[in-house]
Amino acid sequence: MSTKTPDVVTSAAATLRRLDLHDPGDEALFRRAHAEVQVPAEHWLLGERAAPRSADDLLTAARLETTYETTRGVALGTNGAPVGLWMVELPLRDNLDNAYIGITVAPGHRRRGIGTAMLDHVEGLVRATGRTVVQTWDGMPTDPQAEDPTTAFATARGYTSSLPSLRSDLDLDPPGAAGIERALAPLDAELDGRFDVATARRESTDGTYRLVTWWGAVPEEHLEDRAALMQRMSTDAPAEDMAIEEEDWDGARVREDEAICRAQGKTVVETAALHVPSGRLVAFTMLAVPKATPDLASQWDTLVLTEHRGARLGAAVKAANLRALVERFPALRRVTTYNAASNAPMLRVNFAMGYHPVLRTTCWQRRLETTDAHE
Repeated sequence: MSTKTPDVVTSAAATLRRLDLHDPGDEALFRRAHAEVQVPAEHWLLGERAAPRSADDLLTAARLETTYETTRGVALGTNGAPVGLWMVELPLRDNLDNAYIGITVAPGHRRRGIGTAMLDHVEGLVRATGRTVVQTWDGMPTDPQAEDPTTAFATARGYTSSLPSLRSDLDLDPPGAAGIERALAPLDAELDGRFDVATARRESTDGTYRLVTWWGAVPEEHLEDRAALMQRMSTDAPAEDMAIEEEDWDGARVREDEAICRAQGKTVVETAALHVPSGRLVAFTMLAVPKATPDLASQWDTLVLTEHRGARLGAAVKAANLRALVERFPALRRVTTYNAASNAPMLRVNFAMGYHPVLRTTCWQRRLETTDAHE
């Protein structure tokens, strides 16, 4: 943080403590809070579909990434047990007006002022940095009749929903290759006649595009193109009212992300579309599998450059990438993805494959007044 703030703040609801994740005692406290707060909160919301990021995952990212400055802390109850978790993350290369926050209250301790105390605290930390945009992602049940612990709280505090989104799951029936082939049938039909079966569907019939797949590390010859695609993700993907500027990506940032994934034990596979006449990558998609759950995969970024849309490259790279994944993980039974609710083309493809919504999410956003940010 750019301004020194207290490491411990006591309120009527809880004691808020900043954690030094390099300190063994604080690491142990974080792991306990993750198990007693974060994991139950996600299971309360999603039941058996919950797949919380592990404490190891979060610790590794906080220690290794240089693109963000992350501060994590806990809320402790009167008996000293963890009842909440909080986080402030500051982007350091771009979006320098923004701060990303997170607060989670253990399900059994809600409506006691703990969330309010944590939000007051993290907003104070943001104000101390001089940043003026606060953003946080949170999930709500897809059933409008189900309890929603977020919306009323967020709107009462001046936050607005800036990018309504959906988490959708693809449940493979049966698991593995047979389930993937069943899910990909609509994409195969859509691609019929566009990619040459004789070359394992890796090249378009007119020779304009070729599919390239790699595991873990982007081949050196494609590194700068891959960085450029990530930069375009920040401008080409739907953003609606979300305050976001173009991100700053280069090969070094891509390599850092890869190193963090390796340290976390994730297996990542990517498929890209190469525009043969120019020799440049023009589309890509990513899938990741955690070491601890080889039957569960997360669909990460997918992008087709605007000037190359209409050639069904999105369907082509997604189909090729899923086939590659299931060859290595034959017990795969579920793939999870997140999409903006306004991204009709991607949702159409996903729903045709059998994805179904399991969670509504949104970026809750608040703009701090300039006078507040520097008080």
